[in-house]
Amino acid sequence: RIAPPASVESEVTAGAVGPEIVAAAVRLGVRWMVVGTRSPGLLRRLFARDIAHGLLHRASCPVWYVPAK
Repeated sequence: RIAPPASVESEVTAGAVGPEIVAAAVRLGVRWMVVGTRSPGLLRRLFARDIAHGLLHRASCPVWYVPAK
């Protein structure tokens, strides 16, 4: 079975990253989201994980987090 095409939307906002993503997801009626990072440094990896952790606990839809290799 072939899945139907996915709809992709983008939006530019200002504010704290995690809460802005959650608010945009609610506003856009997002059914699920994928969050990834290409951050090579330790500090950036920790920051990206903090955002993903917040999304996992605050989002009203499933969140898939894809870490950098």
